[in-house]
Order: sequence, then structure tokens, then C-alpha cells
Amino acid sequence: MSTPFIPAWEDDPNAELPDGPGERLRIARQTQGLTQERVAGELSLSPAIIEDLERDDYSILRDDVFIIGYIRKYARLVGLKPEPLVWPLIMRRRGGGSTLRRTPASRLTAGT
Repeated sequence: MSTPFIPAWEDDPNAELPDGPGERLRIARQTQGLTQERVAGELSLSPAIIEDLERDDYSILRDDVFIIGYIRKYARLVGLKPEPLVWPLIMRRRGGGSTLRRTPASRLTAGT
């Protein structure tokens, strides 16, 4: 049984982070010896979308919901925690006028 790959930035708060989620996904993919085509097949996406995600180029992906969903799926596939990858993207897009909204924790509890 193989041990899952856990990048330093996942466990070490002092580790230097790669620039964006795409670079982290690419590094994890390459470390596991996966090709973009293999990842695309596993996620039922085109290789072009995988390439765009790794370059943090979201121009052809029109809806934030899809972008975040793709990053989450990709992260899980390569053994990364999805939220540290998507939260900075959500915050950047929110600052840029995105319609993304975070539901307050108080609204997620039962009975509210």
C-alpha cells in the first residue's frame, strides 16, 4: 500500500506556498506521475481545462461555481485538501465583484 503524497504546505504553516492553486495541483499531479490527460479522464474534463486550471487561467470557464468545483475535484484526486486551494480564489473573486458568497456558520446550524 502506498503512502499518500502530502506536500509541505499542507502540514507546515511556515512552508512557502506555490503561487496559486494551479501550481499546487500541477506539482501534486507530477509528483504522482500523472499526466494531464489521465487527470482529465479521471475527472471527465478535457485536457485543455486541466491545463487552464494548472495555469490559473479561468477565462474559458464562465461560472465561478464550475471553477471551484473543478479545483475541488482535482485536489481530491491528487490527495490535496480542497479548501486551502479554493478559499483564496473565492476571496480574490469576491474582492473583484464576484457573486460568490460564503454562508455564515450560524446559518449552517440546524434550527436557524
